[in-house]
Amino acid sequence: MSQLKLSRDQQENQIHVWHIEHQGMFKNSGMLEYLKIAQDLEMYGINYFEIKNKKGTDLWLGVYVLELNIYEKNDKLTLKIGFPWSEIRNKKSVIKPVCQEGTFFVFYVPHLRMGNHGVYMSHRKPNNIKTQKKAQAWEEKHQK
Repeated sequence: MSQLKLSRDQQENQIHVWHIEHQGMFKNSGMLEYLKIAQDLEMYGINYFEIKNKKGTDLWLGVYVLELNIYEKNDKLTLKIGFPWSEIRNKKSVIKPVCQEGTFFVFYVPHLRMGNHGVYMSHRKPNNIKTQKKAQAWEEKHQK
């Protein structure tokens, strides 16, 4: 994605441009604009975990609301293989720590899938009228 391939100077310039464009905006409105930009990034909403496969190759496990993804260690953007939650059934997963002192972490995919789906749906729900009115009242109060 082009946003992630910018040089440091280009990133700083882009941030400066966005700052000027959003100058005078209220804090909550600014945060909302930031989230609108961030959610379009390819890595948005993915939690990454360092893993090794059975051959000992370093990889990234990306846990996303729609699937589990595997990425090369040096590239979190290019998907190596993905496993949609709908295709993972009755699977028990075991995470073994690299250090031998730690204990195994065992999870069952349906539980993880249900949890991820619940979080996803809670963020996608439209605000009810009561919540919208509270937010509007708070914004008006802080404008004064």
